[in-house]
Amino acid sequence: MQLTLSPQSAGYHRPQDAHTDCSLVSRACRMRHHYSNIQCMRGGNMSRVLIVDDEPDSLWAMQLAIERLGQYVMVAKDGEVALRIAARQLPDLIVTDCNMPVMDGIELCSRLRSYPSLGLIPIVMVSASDLQATEAQRLYDAFLRKPFGLDDLSTAVSRLLTQRLQRYAAIRATRSERGVPRWQSVFPGCWP
Repeated sequence: MQLTLSPQSAGYHRPQDAHTDCSLVSRACRMRHHYSNIQCMRGGNMSRVLIVDDEPDSLWAMQLAIERLGQYVMVAKDGEVALRIAARQLPDLIVTDCNMPVMDGIELCSRLRSYPSLGLIPIVMVSASDLQATEAQRLYDAFLRKPFGLDDLSTAVSRLLTQRLQRYAAIRATRSERGVPRWQSVFPGCWP
């Protein structure tokens, strides 16, 4: 289940002289226009971040903090939904709570690490209990103990996304040093 922001929380405020009985369709159109402008301003280079938490208030706060960094945010209410979203959307980073119904954060991390396409996604674990001393520490890349400041979350997210981009840049550089791969498409202008 994905949560959406209300027009007022997204920064849209109706003029005082506007009719109070606006239809839901026109509200949805304004929201779509508002978010499409955000994506155009960002240039389409936003990273996809999946946030998993069963508490709507903390989910909303984390969503706002990460969206302020200019990232595209997807949300899930438990680990099972998050696993389905991750398989379909391939996020660049996952922020998950530890204690959730259906599938907790530790189980989600272990399942993510078992899939080759999802195993390299950086994970930020958020919990009120101290998980750093347990054997599950190898399943996540960063740990934030609740309550935490949103600046701490923003710092961890920025650091892990930067490391991920640097890793991909290094992979691309080694591929370009090796030369042209054997099976590469031919530019159509080369044909007579």
